[in-house]
Amino acid sequence: DQAVLVDCHDTRGRCADGRCGCQQGWMDARATATPNLDCSRCVRYVDATAGDDQANGRTWQTAKETVQAGLVTAAADGCDLWVAAGTYYPTLDLDRSATFQLMAGVDVYGGFLGDELRLSDRRLGDHPTVLSGDLGVRGVNTDHAFHVLASADGVHLDGLTIRDGFADGASELGQGAGLYIHTRHDISLANCTLVHNTAAREGGAVFLDGSSLRVVASTFANNN
Repeated sequence: DQAVLVDCHDTRGRCADGRCGCQQGWMDARATATPNLDCSRCVRYVDATAGDDQANGRTWQTAKETVQAGLVTAAADGCDLWVAAGTYYPTLDLDRSATFQLMAGVDVYGGFLGDELRLSDRRLGDHPTVLSGDLGVRGVNTDHAFHVLASADGVHLDGLTIRDGFADGASELGQGAGLYIHTRHDISLANCTLVHNTAAREGGAVFLDGSSLRVVASTFANNN
């Protein structure tokens, strides 16, 4: 277990290299500086390079390997999800209906090297977390996932690149190649990039109907 120091002003806080942050497994949702540290929100971790889906996901050292496993664990534990840099796919086969199914109330953060104590430690431009729908032959659109992400209610996405969805199917499979938002879902994006997503009908990057989407400091490029 990580050491807990009194001067962190939180029972779940710890100090390292002259900085205070939360113990692994907890986060300061406000990302504020000491002495106002508030480690009240639990976190689960994913690392494509060093992770293992049989691990518990409660520290970077015991991170899950896949985003899908991380989402399930985070939802079961009532936590948010931190995802280390790397490229992640919703499946390792060619099932185009596979998607990263978000979980209600589970916020997902990317842009981590894999040792950070708090959100403000991220260097987003240096450590991209990519969620890709490019399932098969690279550059061949017709084997991409219909939807890279499928929504759930009350989710915040932060520091992610969402790319290479190809929604060329019928009905909803022709909509929302990057992010498909179901009816009456409340979603927000910050520091995200949605790029190279294509839909045959509507919403290359994002499709929503009767839902709420808030976007801050994000980039949309080459979506059709």
